Amino acid sequence: MSAAATPDQFGDRSDPSERSGPSFEQSPGSDPTGCSIPIDESTSVDPSASKTPARRGWFFRKPLFRWGEDPGFRESVLWFYAFGLIHQLSAILVGLGLAAIFFFIHGQRVDFVHALENRLFEPWLAPWLGGEQLVSLLVVLWMYHRRFLGHPAQRREFELPNFLHGLMTFLLLLPLGIISTWTYLQAERGWKWAAMQFPALENIDRMLILNAPSILGQQISFWLMLIIFAVIPAVGEELVFRGVIGRGLTRRIGVLPGVLLTSLMFGVLHGHPLHAAAVIPLGIALHALYLSTGSLITPMLLHFLNNATALLTLTSGSSFDQVLDQQRSLLDSPSIVCASALLVGCLLWGLYQTRQLAQVRQRMTPVCLGSLIVGLISFASLYCRQLFAN
Repeated sequence: MSAAATPDQFGDRSDPSERSGPSFEQSPGSDPTGCSIPIDESTSVDPSASKTPARRGWFFRKPLFRWGEDPGFRESVLWFYAFGLIHQLSAILVGLGLAAIFFFIHGQRVDFVHALENRLFEPWLAPWLGGEQLVSLLVVLWMYHRRFLGHPAQRREFELPNFLHGLMTFLLLLPLGIISTWTYLQAERGWKWAAMQFPALENIDRMLILNAPSILGQQISFWLMLIIFAVIPAVGEELVFRGVIGRGLTRRIGVLPGVLLTSLMFGVLHGHPLHAAAVIPLGIALHALYLSTGSLITPMLLHFLNNATALLTLTSGSSFDQVLDQQRSLLDSPSIVCASALLVGCLLWGLYQTRQLAQVRQRMTPVCLGSLIVGLISFASLYCRQLFAN
C-alpha cells in the first residue's frame, strides 16, 4: 500500500482555512478539546512583559538613532555639525544668562555699548567660557549615552589601559607636540603669503584667540583653567570624534580613510586654518591610540596632557607670540623634527603590535589614578618651565 499523499505534495497552496478537516490552531480562550475557557482580563499576562522589571526614566529610554549599530557617513556628518551647533547654542544661552545677571546687578546705570567700550564684561569671561564648556559636555554625554544605550562597547571603551599602553601614551606627548608646532609654523608661512594675495583673509585672524588663557590667568586659579581648557575638551571631543565619528567611519569606509577624514573634521572644528593644521597630526595620533587600545580613556589622557602643556606654557608669563618665537629657532633644525616624527611612528607601531594587550586591563584605585594625574601635571610643568625659560 502506498502512503496517502497530502495536498502540499501536489502543490496545493490554497488557504489552510478553506481546507476540510479539523483545525489544530487554538484560539485564545479555548483548550485542545474545543471547550471555551473564560478569560479573566484582570489576571492576563502581557506577552511583551519581561521577567526583569524594565528601568524607567528619561535617561534609560531607547537610543536616539536607529541607523545601525555603528554610525555611518551621514550620521557622522550630522554629529560633526551637531557638536559645533551645541557649542554655539551653549555659548549664546550662557552669555544671555550672564548678561541678564550683569544688568540686573548694575541696573540702568550702564548700557550695553558703554559696557563694551569700558571692558566691563571682561571679568565675566571665565564664567562664560566655563559655563559654555560645561553645558556642552553635559549635552554630549547625554547624546552619547542615548545613542549607544545597550551597546557592548559603551562599557568596554571606558576601561583603563594597561601600564605599558599608558606609558607609551605619555611618551608621545613631547614628540607629538614638536610635530604639531612645526606643522603650525609651516602653515603660517603659507597663510601669510595667501593673506598678502587676498587681504580679506586677515579678517579670519580674528578667530584665532590664543591669549585667552593669559587673560584668564589673572582672574581665576590655574586648576579651574585646567578644567575649562584641558579636562572638558578632552572628554567631550574624544567622545564625539573618536567614540562616534571615528568608530563609524573606520568601520564603514576603511581604517585609513576613516582616520584621515575624522582627523580633518577634528581640525576643521577648531576654526582657524592654522589651528586646524596644528591639531590634524594630533587627531591622527589620538585615533591610532583608540584603535590600538580599544579604550577612549587613552586618547582622552593624551588630549588632556597636550592641552595642559599648552595651558602651562601660555600662563607662565609669556604670550603666544613670544613662545612661538622661541620655538622657531628650536624647530629650524630638520633633525629635531625628523627624530620626533620617527619617535612618534615607532611608538604608534609599538602600540599597534601590542594591541592584544588591550584585553588586559589594569584596575586602578582612585588614589592611584589621582597620583598619576598629579605626577603627569607636575612633570609637564617642569618641562615647560625648563624648555621656555628665557
